[in-house]
Amino acid sequence: LGGGPYERGKWLVKPELAALHLMVQQEGGGPEAFATLGAALAAWADPEQGKPNAIITIMDNGTYAEPLEIELADDAWLVIQAANGSRPHLQPEGGIIQVLGDHAGAELTLSGLLIEGGIHVTGSLARLRLLHVTLMPGRNLDQNGGPATLLPSLIIDGVSSEGETINEQLKVELAFCITGPLQMPEHISGLWVLDSIVDGLEREDGIKGLAISAPDREPGPIATLERVTILGSSSVKQLTLASEVIFSGTVTATRRQEGCVRFSYVPPGSQTPRRYRCQPDVEIAWRIDQTEKRILAAGTLLSDEEWEEMKDAIRAEVRNWLVPSFTSERYGLPGYAQLHLGCPLQIRTGAEDESEMGVFCHLKQTHRETNLRIRLEEYLPFGLEAGLIYVT
Repeated sequence: LGGGPYERGKWLVKPELAALHLMVQQEGGGPEAFATLGAALAAWADPEQGKPNAIITIMDNGTYAEPLEIELADDAWLVIQAANGSRPHLQPEGGIIQVLGDHAGAELTLSGLLIEGGIHVTGSLARLRLLHVTLMPGRNLDQNGGPATLLPSLIIDGVSSEGETINEQLKVELAFCITGPLQMPEHISGLWVLDSIVDGLEREDGIKGLAISAPDREPGPIATLERVTILGSSSVKQLTLASEVIFSGTVTATRRQEGCVRFSYVPPGSQTPRRYRCQPDVEIAWRIDQTEKRILAAGTLLSDEEWEEMKDAIRAEVRNWLVPSFTSERYGLPGYAQLHLGCPLQIRTGAEDESEMGVFCHLKQTHRETNLRIRLEEYLPFGLEAGLIYVT
């Protein structure tokens, strides 16, 4: 998850798909490798090359502190990716990677990178794709390890310097990423986030801010979210699909006639399209049903007013304890966004396949734990007891 030296081979773009393949390595790369990312970008942008479809692969774990401005070509694509097993660290000058120019058919992919800063798309694109990327929440860390700023990790401009609407066809896609707030206009084609953490950053009052929105706290674009942990509130035009998502703060969709939220945690006060098997709704409905059955079995007579008061009390009680809790909500710590062992079982097993909701759904932790307990019970020698000790 995020930029890291783990196995990412299946996510790398194949070199044979590109007209140009450049390599970057600070030391020992040989004459074919560039020492800086800026030099590789300059070679790609050389007029003789004409900015063809290209892959720039960073081969090492070096720190690349340099100005990074990228202007694509019309109807062409560029991939900047880390080699499998590497995790390069980008420190863009001014803390921002600038994507410039009006090239509505262009596509940019960043893969396997740790970026100590943000991305600002001031031009026009067709597609921006982030794969296994860390956009450091807060853009960098202060001396105490907290976010140094509350600035967004990704900013998409919706209006050009001439006042014209841009990026109406833009698709923003994130998979296995860690980011701070995402800020983009409502009118882009859409936002897709899979298996990622989106951190709204903690304000001075201790409350997480907006994780997904448009500028000026307006609703963001049409969104599709799957297996995502969102730390903070969200505001979007429409939730086409939210599946196995943990919304730690309220989520608001202005268009609720379309879309679906399923197997997710949705805080009270949220405004979403229809929900299916979401918490705490499921637990509240079950407890009200069980209470009603007990009352009928006992032959107790309640007025409509008393019954409504009892249901309100059940709702308040469940909403009070059935909330997600995390080992840590601070980026950089080992338990970041990891569900706490004391987190309610309804969330730890609330996904469609009874694994946990949120970003670590793909680890199938509850399945592993259950399988291990079954095997221990079956094969443990007589007189011994087993206990599970979690690494982090």
